[in-house]
Amino acid sequence: MRRFLLIMVCVALCNAEDSPLKLEPLQGAGWIQFGRIMHSTDTSNADSRNNWMESGGALFSVTADISERLKGNAGLGIMMSYPAMGTLASAKQMSKLLIPFVTQANLVYSLGNLENPWLKISAGIFPFKADPYVQDLGEYLTRGLVYPGFLFSGFECSGASIYGIGIHNSLGNNVFNQDLVLSSETEIKPYFDYSLIYSGSCRLFNSLEIGAGVNFYHLLSINEKLTTPGSYITQESATPNSPYSGNYISVDTANGKADTTHYTFRGIRPMARLAFDPKTLFNSSAFGEKDLILYCEGAVEGVQNYGSVYNDIMRRIPIMAGFNIPTFKILNVLSLEVEWYGSRYRNDFQKVDNNISPIPCQISKYNPPYDSTIINFDPSTDDAKWALYASKTIKKNVVLSAQVANDHVRLGGTGWIPSYSEALTTMKDRYWMAKMAFFF
Repeated sequence: MRRFLLIMVCVALCNAEDSPLKLEPLQGAGWIQFGRIMHSTDTSNADSRNNWMESGGALFSVTADISERLKGNAGLGIMMSYPAMGTLASAKQMSKLLIPFVTQANLVYSLGNLENPWLKISAGIFPFKADPYVQDLGEYLTRGLVYPGFLFSGFECSGASIYGIGIHNSLGNNVFNQDLVLSSETEIKPYFDYSLIYSGSCRLFNSLEIGAGVNFYHLLSINEKLTTPGSYITQESATPNSPYSGNYISVDTANGKADTTHYTFRGIRPMARLAFDPKTLFNSSAFGEKDLILYCEGAVEGVQNYGSVYNDIMRRIPIMAGFNIPTFKILNVLSLEVEWYGSRYRNDFQKVDNNISPIPCQISKYNPPYDSTIINFDPSTDDAKWALYASKTIKKNVVLSAQVANDHVRLGGTGWIPSYSEALTTMKDRYWMAKMAFFF
């Protein structure tokens, strides 16, 4: 809170008459949201069945015109969250969470026409979204891990926050767009490794948009012992079913030989997407701007097969499709999204966070890689996901939104216990969320 007040004081000083900076009007938002887990099958980590979830927050951002072509953006926010209670025992320990966060802190330099620059260079913390159409599922290029291929999603959290440098190029009145991003990993361990991301898109015939990209995940390592920990484990400690082999390497003792596989977080993730808007082909005045748009996206969570864990590329390909159901301008958007991902491992990054391990939690304690902490998980139950999302703007400043979904939501933990695994693991599982936000 003291830092937030300091920022506000700086903003006031910059507004002084003798300040060399020109500030644009202060922007901000406030919101409250609430929801409930309607059904949850997996209760091995936390029993979230029928749990309520509530949160609220506010954020403020300011833009300073440093020069004609150079802008500075800064924003802070704070969220008050009550995580799902879980069991009665954990509910007794549940506490309110106050989460401060930085929305943006960057410099942006523009080249070309200032109204529609052909090149923008951003440095600092800035938002980035490779697929502008997705509402919940998808956005594979920048969300989640490659090895292991864990996916992330949830209510109104489809974008990414980049800590690094981004170059955006736009040609032909936004017909062709491309981005090159060097991003530091600040969300998931191992921290601070740099990933190089490219994303490009082209609009054809005003109705079809195709896009593709690639993420060279953990390309530049800050500490190679963390990025590829298995390479620094000695053979003597790499006995089968030891903590070392279970967390960092696997040892194949077939044919009387000990073949060791050293696992790494580093990997290449390609992505392709497509969007089709048929409204340009006929008189569409009755439809809303986003009505009838059909979009899809797919990725490969690591192009290289290796070891006994990542030996099937077909189980590392998530695919999603979405359709904006027409509401004839009643709603901003009403989207239905579905996803299929045949990963055989539990979507649980506990070993990543606790052990910095690129080997996932396994199906059961009887199947390699050995990990006695996770048992009795059927990987075929969570291949399919879906989400139905709606939003409506009222009086230009108030937005109401809601979602019913079976996605990759994580509930934020119960009490002092972190939430590593997704809460919904079968097709019967689902939750709903609703939100009211005010923007200025």
